[in-house]
Amino acid sequence: MIFVLDMFIGRGILFLILAVSSIQKGAEKEFQVIEDLRPRMKAFNNPEARHLAINLTQKPGSYLRINSEESFYLFINSTFAARSHSLLLKADSLKEKYPNVIFLSVYQKNIDDLEIQWVSHAVHNEFYNPRRPVDSFSNFILMASMLLVIFFTALLRTNPQLTLDYLDVIKLFSFRESEDGLIALRITSSVNLLFYFFASMTISLVLITASHFTTDDFSISTGVGSINSISWRWLVLSVGIFMLLLLKLGLAAALAKLFDWKDIAGYQFFYFVRMLVLSLALFAIISVAGFAFGIQVNFIKLIEAGCVLLLLGAVLLYFKLLARAPFRSFHLFSYLCVSEIFPLVILIKVLLF
Repeated sequence: MIFVLDMFIGRGILFLILAVSSIQKGAEKEFQVIEDLRPRMKAFNNPEARHLAINLTQKPGSYLRINSEESFYLFINSTFAARSHSLLLKADSLKEKYPNVIFLSVYQKNIDDLEIQWVSHAVHNEFYNPRRPVDSFSNFILMASMLLVIFFTALLRTNPQLTLDYLDVIKLFSFRESEDGLIALRITSSVNLLFYFFASMTISLVLITASHFTTDDFSISTGVGSINSISWRWLVLSVGIFMLLLLKLGLAAALAKLFDWKDIAGYQFFYFVRMLVLSLALFAIISVAGFAFGIQVNFIKLIEAGCVLLLLGAVLLYFKLLARAPFRSFHLFSYLCVSEIFPLVILIKVLLF
């Protein structure tokens, strides 16, 4: 089993490199600036807003490029269109959806670094040899993914049984009491803490990726920058998520002591982390497959699906614990509402709404 996983990881690294390479190749299209629209933008009563009327018939085949270091909100004809830090809108496509003259409004806290330009594909002669463009985010994704693969391989090599327990899908639906017998005794061991931090790093990478590739309103905003700045945000977010996991474990332990139910907190938290890791594995498989085959992945929908899986896991956990509970089902339901359901609902509210 370990040999099969090692082979899968090795092929996964190659697959990931090819996938990221395809992203970088897609970003190599060069544009030349036709007109800088920034001087034409008007500011009225709101200092954080800029407005501009654009005649789409004057620039056929061109693109409207809007860039900024921070996220901005774009409204077209007073209707919300997108939230992003970089947009490239084709004039011909806009004409199919809007009138020939449109009114743009851009809202942003730091409006001074906003760039808005008409651009078109650059035409070069046969001797043109440009430098390879630097894509900090793609380099960060490759570096972070490689680190996570190495981290996971180390966990698999040093603690194969525990790692395979976390990846065991069958045990999610098993109701035998003999499964995971020593979980409560080792839930706060150093090995488990390393696995929690690995899960935290993976979750933060998922959130950063979703924030970068989505134009929807998303509560996690990472912005753009150098690979060092993105890596620092990844580390800070990972530590924050790790602390939240430990807080959830502490809450479950306190409630279990209140209900006088021994070993329940360890069993419950191990099951939660297992469900979380399997959801992240599914997210990774879909994302890499989408990049490899050129399929546009909706990362927000994937995060929503992961939250639904965690909620379904909480329902399944109720039936798994029902056979082990020393008290009535109502008390078990109350316990899971406070320790499992309410934290997930708060997380979904903060993350997606």
